[in-house]
Amino acid sequence: MSRIHGFVCGVVVAAATAYTGLAQLQTTSLRVSSGLRQIELLVDDLVTPPERALEQPKYTVRRAGMAETMKDLWNRELEASVRWLQDTQSMRMWMRDTTSRAWKEIRDLSTDGS
Repeated sequence: MSRIHGFVCGVVVAAATAYTGLAQLQTTSLRVSSGLRQIELLVDDLVTPPERALEQPKYTVRRAGMAETMKDLWNRELEASVRWLQDTQSMRMWMRDTTSRAWKEIRDLSTDGS
């Protein structure tokens, strides 16, 4: 009987060792494959842009109506005209001041020379 007990114990120990080794191998391979998948995703994101960046925006841009567009054009033209008028008024004032100073200097020179 001891031979049968020895044989059975040998089979049990061998099976337990094989089972434990296979379970350890499966756990390790799952961990390694998970790490490789994560690395693959990182490399793919570096090489190709993610699809969400290529999606079209969800919003739509509504254009103003014809009346609003005409109002905006009118206002732009009016503002440009007012700016031009202000520029010409400041130029006119500068010219007036410059000529009056020059005329005053000419009169002073003619008065001093007489």
